[in-house]
Amino acid sequence: MKATIQYVQERFRQFNELMFGGELPEVPIGLTHSKRMLGYCSCRKESSLFGLRTNRTFSLKINNLVDLPESCLEDIIIHEMIHLYIGVKRLDDLSAHGPLFRKMMTDLNSRFDRHISVSIRLDSEKRDQLARKDHKRQTIVAAVEFTDGRYGFKVLPKVRKTVMQFAKGMKQVPNVKSLRIVVTSNPFFYDYPRSGRLAVHIVNEETLNTALEGSAPCVLGALN
Repeated sequence: MKATIQYVQERFRQFNELMFGGELPEVPIGLTHSKRMLGYCSCRKESSLFGLRTNRTFSLKINNLVDLPESCLEDIIIHEMIHLYIGVKRLDDLSAHGPLFRKMMTDLNSRFDRHISVSIRLDSEKRDQLARKDHKRQTIVAAVEFTDGRYGFKVLPKVRKTVMQFAKGMKQVPNVKSLRIVVTSNPFFYDYPRSGRLAVHIVNEETLNTALEGSAPCVLGALN
């Protein structure tokens, strides 16, 4: 079956009560057409130049490009709900799928006879199905690494002057270790506003690297 927003919302509420003690807040739920990710939990963290976080907004997105067995689709939803629980509770883990995530995953699999996994692999038929979905919308993204080990990104307008000004400004920030400007077609970035303001969305390194797979360096001469 293919995911629908209504289906995901219903399962979210069911699993929230059954598995998470009703402790998860209602969050925006959407669908993604990503060719790489079956689902993801997004946490938008607005950060000032010196690391002051002013807001944390969570959302879930589930892939609806391919037909999946219902049990597999449910496991994907629960997988992302574990991420949400860890994020909402501000729990520490070593990585996106670190020891805490794996402990919760193993516990839920045991108690509820689930088959949640760290990554769900598609068979060749479904990979081909995803590959046939051609997403040509390109996004300009600045990927930032900070000296304190944090990572972030900013979606920029396709305007050369704005991109150059943003890059120049970020390079002058003392706690910025590295900056890359790339072009990507990953729908992960579609819902983020485009602006040249010197602020970034903080994410973990694994999430950022996954979202930027297949990206290419931005050629400023190709922009308006």
